[in-house]
Amino acid sequence: MRRIGYVVVVLVIVLLQLETLDQLFQSNDRLEQLNERVNTLEQVVLYKTHPVQFTEKDRQCLARNMYYEAGNQTEHGQIAVAQVTVNRLRDGRWGKRVCDVVYSKAQFSWTLDKKKRWAQPRGPLWENVKASLVKFEKGARIAGLEHSLTYHADYIAKPFWARVQEPVKRIGAHIF
Repeated sequence: MRRIGYVVVVLVIVLLQLETLDQLFQSNDRLEQLNERVNTLEQVVLYKTHPVQFTEKDRQCLARNMYYEAGNQTEHGQIAVAQVTVNRLRDGRWGKRVCDVVYSKAQFSWTLDKKKRWAQPRGPLWENVKASLVKFEKGARIAGLEHSLTYHADYIAKPFWARVQEPVKRIGAHIF
């Protein structure tokens, strides 16, 4: 009789473990799906399109936007900010010139800081941004951001508009 009780206890333990293993495999599948989604978001593919030309004033506005929004990010992150800025220009809701888009009311947080608005950036980060701008002008673009008009930093609370939009790309600290 003891032996049957022992077998039943072992059988119950095995069945519970199988259920736990099944849950574990399901969780693992979900984690792999999430990982795949994150890897896709973080994958950066650079491609070349037609070159663009800006007036010197618009060039300065775009470079300043790249600097203050992504100056500490990679070249890809800087190009992505330029791409979104130009996408907004093409969309037309933010203005007819790059400077109009950059300084459109409360669109880029740095423009609310008067010191940054009038300061002239300098140093190695500024030089990197200018090099990224040249590549952008020559046609460098980030695949997947062709129609992106928004992005936000991953270290801030998700903005209200980001709650209804599906993220398409993650580059450095920015989610597009």
